[in-house]
Amino acid sequence: AGLWEARRDPGDETVTQLSCTILTTEALGPLRRVHDRMPLVVHPAVVSDWLDPAVIGDPRALVGGAGGDLGQWAESVEIRPVSRAVSNVRNEGPELVRPVDPTAGMLF
Repeated sequence: AGLWEARRDPGDETVTQLSCTILTTEALGPLRRVHDRMPLVVHPAVVSDWLDPAVIGDPRALVGGAGGDLGQWAESVEIRPVSRAVSNVRNEGPELVRPVDPTAGMLF
């Protein structure tokens, strides 16, 4: 789950400020081996509520009602060694998610 906002800079109306955040929760299942937090995954059944500003009322209800079983989702995630190239934002492409030999420069 993520949130974003675009607003005019109060000090300079010609400047638009953009901000975003990724909502996280306590890591579950095997993801705990990687980090103590994981992204809050929104179930497809409630995505329309997340995208509808009229529903937001109390944002805590959206987090609590992210839908689905996060533990089950976490168990389905495959954890594997990847190249250190993933840590550079200038790198992109399918080769970044290909498994690598753990002794040949891995990230996790």
